[in-house]
Amino acid sequence: MLHPLEVIRAYRPHGGTLHGLLESRAAADPARAFLLFEHQTLSYGQFSERVAATARGLAARGIAPDDRVGVMAANSANYVVLLFALARLGAMLVPVNPEFGAREAGYILQHAGVRAEASAVRRVRAVWQSLADDHADQLPPYDKCFQGF
Repeated sequence: MLHPLEVIRAYRPHGGTLHGLLESRAAADPARAFLLFEHQTLSYGQFSERVAATARGLAARGIAPDDRVGVMAANSANYVVLLFALARLGAMLVPVNPEFGAREAGYILQHAGVRAEASAVRRVRAVWQSLADDHADQLPPYDKCFQGF
């Protein structure tokens, strides 16, 4: 059995990055299935296009290399797209369990030093407001929160 790094090295050159690996595979075999989630299948090419579009949207909203973006959402195809889009930008995904309450989610968001938040959970505003009273100087402005991912 091959070690995971041996498998990665078997692909064409990709710079050792998640984004580079995706792009090398998409260039080599764009029609091959990459992501299967529930009743949805995305090929490498389709997935790569979604990642590029999402990365452009995030960059337009000010997400830059080394930013940390908290993501409070259930598993979905869009979650994986967001992970790869952030990697493409050199930003980091900080996962937050969508079942967490304001206190738990707030601790993770504050401790990780997130710049923005992406969520499919309606209570993010309540989390933000509960934290803002005590930690307003340490939180990004609420308008940097991205909802709908």
